[in-house]
Amino acid sequence: MKSDQSVTWRERIRNEMTHPGILLLDLGIAAACVVLICSLVAVVTEFYESRDWVYEAYSMFYRLEEGNYAELAEMTWNNRMSGKGDDADFQEYYAVADYYEAAVSYCMSRDAKNDEEAEKWQAKMADAVGRMGTFTAEKAKIDEMLGITEN
Repeated sequence: MKSDQSVTWRERIRNEMTHPGILLLDLGIAAACVVLICSLVAVVTEFYESRDWVYEAYSMFYRLEEGNYAELAEMTWNNRMSGKGDDADFQEYYAVADYYEAAVSYCMSRDAKNDEEAEKWQAKMADAVGRMGTFTAEKAKIDEMLGITEN
């Protein structure tokens, strides 16, 4: 065996790399990297799958029953952004959500004394009422909730 002084730095590193503690640490680091990569793949996959989520008509109906028009509007935007849910079953729900959004914007414009902007929102409200179909009664509920009396 060589003396400590005659052992080169490469040989010393090679000898230390074969130590059982170092090998165990290497395996631990490799396992942690595999877990990290798998987690990253799962997060990215979940992100892309959630982009295609479409709310069904029955979920929207529950929001109408609860009077939760803000969440109905959020669900509508989600469906529209995903490019899905454009069939006739959704159109009346979308009209109620459009009316609610226009009514909220109308109230803000009216309160800010911006008559020109308020008229634009009133026109959008009238358009949405024409598309509500069987949910026309929701207009009165939204108007009462927001304190709209002049429509």
